[in-house]
Amino acid sequence: MRSELELELRLPRYNTITKNERQQKRCKMKILIAEDDSSLLKALSSILKKNNYSVDAVDNGGDAFDYLVSGTYDAAILDK
Repeated sequence: MRSELELELRLPRYNTITKNERQQKRCKMKILIAEDDSSLLKALSSILKKNNYSVDAVDNGGDAFDYLVSGTYDAAILDK
């Protein structure tokens, strides 16, 4: 049976990255937003773009499905 100390020593050390490195990683992420409320769609899109994410935005589920099938996304934000 291993002690807690042994397990802690096996955990990887926390790697610090610079703000610039975080922004570069974000820029590579492609996100799809599907939201029928135009003001919320604009707000979400604006926030993500300001944080260097690549964003595609659609206002209905049918278009969202088409985008998901034809594109490669790292994440999707969908409403009900």
